[in-house]
Amino acid sequence: MSKLKQVLPVSSRSFHSDINQLKSDVDEMQGQLTHIQSVLETVHHDVVHESAYYLFAEPGYPNYGDELIAREWIKYLAERCPTVPVYLDCARPGPAAAILEGLHPHLVVTDTVARLSHENTAAENDETTCSIASHVYDAIDDESQSARYAAGIRLIRNKTRGAHILGGGWLNSQWKENLARLAAVDWFRDNGIPAIGTGLGLVPLDEQDRDYVSKVLSKMNALSCRDTSSRQLLPADDNRFTLSVDDCFVNGLDGVYTSKTELPQVMICVQSDFVQDRDVLMKHVEAILQHWQIPENEEIGIVECMPYGDNPIFYYLRDIGRKVTLFSTQSLLDEGFPAVPGQLWISTRYHPHLLAAARGCSGVFISPDTAYYGVKHQAVLDMGSHWVNAAIGNPIPQAGNGFEHPDAMVRQYRDAVRASASALYGLSR
Repeated sequence: MSKLKQVLPVSSRSFHSDINQLKSDVDEMQGQLTHIQSVLETVHHDVVHESAYYLFAEPGYPNYGDELIAREWIKYLAERCPTVPVYLDCARPGPAAAILEGLHPHLVVTDTVARLSHENTAAENDETTCSIASHVYDAIDDESQSARYAAGIRLIRNKTRGAHILGGGWLNSQWKENLARLAAVDWFRDNGIPAIGTGLGLVPLDEQDRDYVSKVLSKMNALSCRDTSSRQLLPADDNRFTLSVDDCFVNGLDGVYTSKTELPQVMICVQSDFVQDRDVLMKHVEAILQHWQIPENEEIGIVECMPYGDNPIFYYLRDIGRKVTLFSTQSLLDEGFPAVPGQLWISTRYHPHLLAAARGCSGVFISPDTAYYGVKHQAVLDMGSHWVNAAIGNPIPQAGNGFEHPDAMVRQYRDAVRASASALYGLSR
């Protein structure tokens, strides 16, 4: 080697020395890069496996529409980001966990915020929504104020990457404790955590609640409402807030309907809550059947969206000689919604109207009240239903048509719902 060095020019010897030093530097840099990659992978693992989406919803009662919306979002997140944990906060986590079981590999159902909104002196003394919400906010800020729920509060504080208020009609002045849960969203935004809402129905609201809701929701990164009255609560010129459709469309209603084809041609969903005189409503339904000349021996399907709340019509029609078959709430969850094209429907409830009309079924709706259900049914009409209002005391109409182009409209609405949530999840189609 020494002889070789003597033969080589000095410049060549220097060149090879530089090459050796460069190789050493590259090896050192490679080691550093490997270490950085390891650190990044660890951080990514921590973010993915420990930082969760925090969802607010109201499944578990059960009431079919709330179950449907929660299930469709959980299915979407399981497909969109299956490794990211999902915490779903609702008032009845036990039944909700059973209903949602198996839909997402990292789903945790909790009731932390729901409990905070019910278990405080303001709620117990029937105080204002703002008073109840103040307790919820303060408890999240300082767990010692609700120490029984410290573990859940720490999930909110330390392991949440974003919050999402799922749609439906569960946030309004009829249920102050529900509205007070918005305090958690208020806390998220004050602490730099993104928050969105989709497909919300926010009416009716009294004046105090209107001010509170507008204040909190104005902080949101994005929010969509499913009806015009709710959208009008927020600034018209702010593009963070949009008028959209119901959350049930997030997966294009894929898997929502039953696969059965042998179903009754006449279907009824008539509730007993929100109704001033149940007997008058039952007689009105029978009058519609007579007006439509439905034979007494023709099978009629009775759809129960809320256990016990929707089955009195079953017993009423059975007792006057009608042939009826009950589709229980659990059967809707297990087997799918029993709508097929060509059916005739009578419904007081919102989601049966929406799902049957989106399937192309004809029908009429009956609003148990104006402030709540009147707005809900109008929203379905705005989404494309041509059903007719069969109001009690008015002449009985013939059934109106469902969606004119169901498949195309459902795909359009799927994309709209996903777009309304893109501020948190990114856009997927």
